Amino acid sequence: MVDPGVILLHQSSFGVLTHEPALGRLTLVRSAEPLDPTTFEPVVDALVAAIDGIDVQACGLLFDVRAVMGRNDDAFEAASLSARRRFIARFGRTAVLVRTLVGRLQGERLAREDQSDARVLVTTDPDDAIAFLRAWAASRA
Repeated sequence: MVDPGVILLHQSSFGVLTHEPALGRLTLVRSAEPLDPTTFEPVVDALVAAIDGIDVQACGLLFDVRAVMGRNDDAFEAASLSARRRFIARFGRTAVLVRTLVGRLQGERLAREDQSDARVLVTTDPDDAIAFLRAWAASRA
């Protein structure tokens, strides 16, 4: 069940994407289901279609990947690069919520490699993620 004020945009075995217009925030909660790098493109296509018509450059994205097992193999990182460029890079700010310090270090490295580290926070703390997005939203008001 989705709370009032929260719009369900997409739901699949990959995860759930919601929009909270009053907060200027989208939230993507990743499921625990492993994702084969060869299936990234259709997943990203569906996410991009789900945000069509939303000014996501003016929105923050909370991307919660705590449920999924981390990967850093070459095939995964190459496939995820396309996903990061086609979906995550569209948002004004992104907070990535990870489960472990290793996940945080990997996420920070990927953000640096994407040259998006100035607008991406990778953290294990949900409160820090929300505060990062709220501060950015407040600075735009």
